[in-house]
Amino acid sequence: EGGSTLVDGPTFSKTIKDLANNTTTSVYNSYDNSINYIGFYSRELPEGYTLENLNKLPNVSVSLDDKVRAYYDSGNIYVYGDSHIIANENMYSMFRGLKSLTNLNLKSLDTFKTTSMQGTFKESSKLKSLDISNFDTSNVTTMYNMFQDMTSLESLNLKNFNTSNVKNMAGMFSHLNSLVQLNISSFDTSKVTD
Repeated sequence: EGGSTLVDGPTFSKTIKDLANNTTTSVYNSYDNSINYIGFYSRELPEGYTLENLNKLPNVSVSLDDKVRAYYDSGNIYVYGDSHIIANENMYSMFRGLKSLTNLNLKSLDTFKTTSMQGTFKESSKLKSLDISNFDTSNVTTMYNMFQDMTSLESLNLKNFNTSNVKNMAGMFSHLNSLVQLNISSFDTSKVTD
C-alpha cells in the first residue's frame, strides 16, 4: 500500500516543538511544556475540524514528500495525511521531552519500516498511559532507552510487540516509577546483546 513517510525522529521532534512554540530554535532533545496531545490522522480528520479550518492553523510539513502536515491548536498537534502515514526508519527521540504530553494517539501511524526506536518516548514524563499494541516492530533492531524516564507512566500496552530482530534493549524500561504492570511474555530476546 502506498503512503507518505514521515521525517526522521529528531526532525519530527524539533519541528513539532518549533510549531507549538512559534520558533525555529528548538532541538530534538529539548524539553517542551506546550504540547498536551498528539494525534495521527490518516484519511480522517480530527473531530470537529474540516480541512479548510485545519489549513488555517499554524502548520508544517512532517513527511518526506510534503503530503503529511502537523497542525497546532491550543496545545494539540494534529498530524494529518490524506494517505497512509508511515513512520520513518529512524524514530529516535521522536516524542522525547514532551513534559506536558498527556494523550498520544498513534493508531494511524504505521511503523513497519522502522528499525530504530531508540529513546522514542524518553522523558515524556506526564503521560500516564501508552497503547502501542498496533506498532509493527518486526524490523526494529534497537529499543535502547525507548521509554526511559516516563515517570508517570502507569499503563503500557506492548501486546503485539515483535522483538525478534532487536539487539539492544538497554535502559528500555528504566525509571518507570509509576508502572503498575508490564507484560513482556511475548518478547523474543534471542538476538539481544545489550
